[in-house]
Amino acid sequence: MLRKISIFLILLIFVTSCGQRTGKTNDFNKFFQKFNSYKANAEITVYGNKGTSKYKVVQYFMSQSKLRIEILEPDNLKGNIIIYNDNNKILYNPLINEKIVLPKGQDDKFTYMGIITKEVFFNENTKAEKERKGDIEYIKIKAAIPESNKYKKTAVLYMDEKNYYPVLMEVIDEMGRTTMTVKYSSFELNPDFDESIFTIQ
Repeated sequence: MLRKISIFLILLIFVTSCGQRTGKTNDFNKFFQKFNSYKANAEITVYGNKGTSKYKVVQYFMSQSKLRIEILEPDNLKGNIIIYNDNNKILYNPLINEKIVLPKGQDDKFTYMGIITKEVFFNENTKAEKERKGDIEYIKIKAAIPESNKYKKTAVLYMDEKNYYPVLMEVIDEMGRTTMTVKYSSFELNPDFDESIFTIQ
């Protein structure tokens, strides 16, 4: 009798845990279904052959077509602003009060700048799973990067298990090495943007 009760308890725990995972996955799907825009601080680390570069920026992203990046660090780039607005790309340098229209390229708006988009992280080819880093368990999404190259093949996004807000992104090369990490903080989902921030007069 005791053995039957033990087996029943094990099965109950297993079924309950599976049900919780299904619910979590559904919640994750709901998050991206309502994901249209965001604002976040980001600490970007780029690992290259000649060393490591670090940047602190503020990201404003809106509906796949509008993007603003304000550079906070390093000091020599502080105040620079990059604007994407319906495929137009502009760099503004406040020190010389000048804006430069940049050439369009295939990397526009994608993960090489640490931007989170539905196109990359929410499609039929992406799957969410749990992964523990240190003492914290995250929701992990691994996705192929569109128009990738040998330096940026795959993107891995780690999201808070409670509210599904992004915490960390890793960009991986074709050899499996991390070429960039992005740490997010002060994440705001679907904030009210004044669209004038996506233009520079």
